[in-house]
Amino acid sequence: MHPDHIAAARDQARSGAWRHLRVRDADRVRWECFPDFLILGPQRTGTTWLYHNLKKHPQVFLPRQKETYFFTTLGRPDHPHFECDCLDDFLVRHLADTPRQLLKRHYDSLRHHGELYRPAVRGEATATNALLAEPVIAELVTVNPDLKAILMLRDPVERAWSHARKDLVRRSGRQPSDVPAPEYDRFFRAGGQRALSDYAGQLRVWSRHLRPGHVFVGDFEMIASAPDRLLTGLHRFLGVRQGARYFNRHLEERINPAGSAEGGVPDAARERLETLLADEIAAYRDLLGLFDPGQSQAVTDRLGFGPVATP
Repeated sequence: MHPDHIAAARDQARSGAWRHLRVRDADRVRWECFPDFLILGPQRTGTTWLYHNLKKHPQVFLPRQKETYFFTTLGRPDHPHFECDCLDDFLVRHLADTPRQLLKRHYDSLRHHGELYRPAVRGEATATNALLAEPVIAELVTVNPDLKAILMLRDPVERAWSHARKDLVRRSGRQPSDVPAPEYDRFFRAGGQRALSDYAGQLRVWSRHLRPGHVFVGDFEMIASAPDRLLTGLHRFLGVRQGARYFNRHLEERINPAGSAEGGVPDAARERLETLLADEIAAYRDLLGLFDPGQSQAVTDRLGFGPVATP
């Protein structure tokens, strides 16, 4: 964070200007550790791949724990992932290197990249950040006006099916055919499945609060088809050094798979999802136009959100 932003955030915290972000002692908060970027998700769009590939860059800090859930559980102490409600604690626990971690990062960076670990940007990667409430987003931006966000797109049907495979199949040790159709239906209609596939809505919300060009839109399919291009685009977006020397062994790995590559979406499930997510599918197809320079402006204007950064 810029020193001017740190001073402003400290003053706002002292005045009690925030409703959602709680600060115990504004003078002791590690403001310099506040995130410069957030991986928004949504779930099953390649966020684990992003996390592992960005985390190894010598100029990028990401927490040892991918999903911290801090921002998504603010004011919700009954949430199963709730850990703390004070920014002071969150930054120390998750966004600051311990001496041991610092030594390890120096060692790894020297070994793999020939340079010391010098984080220029800090990030956080909770896949439900995409659905943060607007008042929370607004407060995050008052802390760091330069905040950036990374949103990944994936075919809504493929995303929902992968989510179901992970939560209903893999976690329970069952096969897809063991799960009764009504159980799939309940899953698809609950748990915010439509909201998770509403990429246009997520972009509208975040673009209302972030500066122009501070939202990066990635395509899940690029993880398989052009991972080097996708990662280079992310490095450029974050303002860190680029080049093949900053790729790592995770570049061409499938991380945390559960979905189309493991048998595809059954016809019955596809039919149900295409009906349920008809509007989201149409908006997703429009959003893919953002990757076509000839159509990006028209699609941006039609959907009603500001400029975004693309690979």
